[in-house]
Formats: sequence, C-alpha cells, structure tokens
Amino acid sequence: MSASVPWKRTSPRYDEVQVGKAIRGRLWREAALLLHWARGHGMHIVPAHSPGISVGAGGSETLRYRVHPQGLAIARIWNIVIRLTDDGTNVIGRPRVTLPSGIGGTSSVFGTLNPANTAFGASFIAVENLPAKSTAVLTDLELQIDHVHGTTPFWIESVSALELPRAVLSADATDLGVDLESLFPGRPMYDAPYQSAGGIARGWAVTQPRRSLVQQWFSPVEITSGAWTDVFTLPHLVVPRKDRRNDTTQVLTWDCWAGAEASTKGEFRIVTGIDGNTDTLSVATGAAPGFLGTSTVEARCEDLSEPDGLPGGVDESVTLQGRVTAGAGAISVQSFNVWEAP
Repeated sequence: MSASVPWKRTSPRYDEVQVGKAIRGRLWREAALLLHWARGHGMHIVPAHSPGISVGAGGSETLRYRVHPQGLAIARIWNIVIRLTDDGTNVIGRPRVTLPSGIGGTSSVFGTLNPANTAFGASFIAVENLPAKSTAVLTDLELQIDHVHGTTPFWIESVSALELPRAVLSADATDLGVDLESLFPGRPMYDAPYQSAGGIARGWAVTQPRRSLVQQWFSPVEITSGAWTDVFTLPHLVVPRKDRRNDTTQVLTWDCWAGAEASTKGEFRIVTGIDGNTDTLSVATGAAPGFLGTSTVEARCEDLSEPDGLPGGVDESVTLQGRVTAGAGAISVQSFNVWEAP
C-alpha cells in the first residue's frame, strides 16, 4: 500500500466540487495527500524559548514540560542552544543532554563549548526516538542537561522541540493512511477503511490542527505577596486556532510547575488579555514542586477575516499570576504551559 506523506502542503481545487456532479480522481488524490500531510507533519510541541538558567561545574538542570502530543510521531527533535558564561581564552565546557524518555530509557548527546563559539552559543540537536508512536494523551516531557567537564558555568540559552515529520503513514486505526493506489482516475469510488473516498472521510473526521502555545521552563520565581502578582514582566501573545465556522473562542488547557514553603499555601491563575477570563490552580500547604494539575480557560481564537489572523485585529494574550493565601513564606513557580488539548 502507498500512503506517502508529501513534502509540501497540497492545494486541492475545491471549486471543482459541485452538488450532483462527479469529482475528478485527481481531486480525490489531492485530498488524500493533504490528509497525509496534516497527519504526518507533526506538532511544534515546545516552541523556542529562553530558560536563562546557569549550570555550574558538575551541576545539572532538568527541564520539564506538559502537553498533549499529536499522537502520530515516531521521533522528536530537540534543539538546545548553550553558551559559556565566560568568554576568556582558556575556558572549555562540556554539556551532556539526556532525554529520559528516549530509546532504552535514556539517550544522550555530548558537545563541547569553547571560546570560538562562546559569543553566539553552540546548538545541539538531540533526536528522541520514541519506542512507540506517541499517543494523544497528557504527556510530561523531560530534558536533562548536565555540566560534565570543565569549570566554567554555561547558560541554557534556548530550547525547542518538534515532532519529526513522517514520510509514510500506515493503514491502521492510528495513522489512518489512505491507499493512494485506490484513487487513480477511472477507479470506482467506495466506502472502505484506509481506501478510496471512505478512507479519506474517516481520516478527516478525526484530524484537527492543534497548537502548543506556551511551553516555558525558567529559574524559580518566588511570590510572597497576598495580592495577585505577575510572574512575567509581559504577557505571552497567543493565537489559538479557530475550530468551527462561527467560533470566536477556543478552550485552552494549562498547567504550571509550582510548590510552596512550609506552612504556606497559595494560588496561581491564568488571565486572558481580551476578555480577562481567569482560571485558578491551588498550591497546597508546603507542597513539593510539581505540576498542579491541568485546567482550562477560554481565549479569543484566530479571526480568518483579518489578514494577520488576530481576533478583531487585537492581540490575544495569557498572563500567569500568583498569590499567597496563607502563611508567611513563599510560593514558587518554574514552568508555565498552555496548549490546545484534543
């Protein structure tokens, strides 16, 4: 069976579709290729961001993210930019990037930083080969970066991750690839799984684009105030997808990695920029750092009548805020995650 994924997005001529008239075989084939492109293209699950964390000699930092993957990927590509904190002439640092969820439990890549690449940092590519196709369930991603050689600290300058595009889909209930051989001009059209018009219809019925809007890991931010306090100086700009024709909002899922000092508890909330919608997650008294548990908030979605897609021509945004609700200590947060769940 041939269920190849095209290297670029196809553009079927939808104006050829008319009620009561037959549709050309070529158009059916283009629709199948577009389906394969949508299902095989993969998500950018961790958008590029700057953790801005320094790792000293012999130190280690584990970055954590939470998201619903697309569910079809067989590998992920991580891009990590690391820069030495000292631009002297006799400094060398050697980082190790470890992916705990890679094949065999771990997979590591080593690199060397030296004065020649200090100014702009060195980029390391780590391929996370998944032991099975990722599933569209809530997933915790971990990326461990160790300082394994040298005495000069280095900065974690940038991190991003994307799902490796697929070249071929399978004819199964997960991939829903369609046999392109069943779509040649002159062939009869029929309803069957993974073949002909029926296969295309089944595939599109469960295929939707989703966006990972904010995935950030950073140095811990402590909050001691009983009033709502912004975690970031500026809000994060987002453009959630439009689902149905008349939709003006989209439901966003969010979570954060947070904890509290002894005898102290608090709350973190997300606030949308246009409508000021809020949703709150609680931090238990003396809670050890961890994800608080996902929740949802409604935000304005993409406006297809606007050339830049901004809802009503205005930027939508999300802001993370925290406050202490009991005790004299601090609550802290180190990760902020916002995405579109299945």
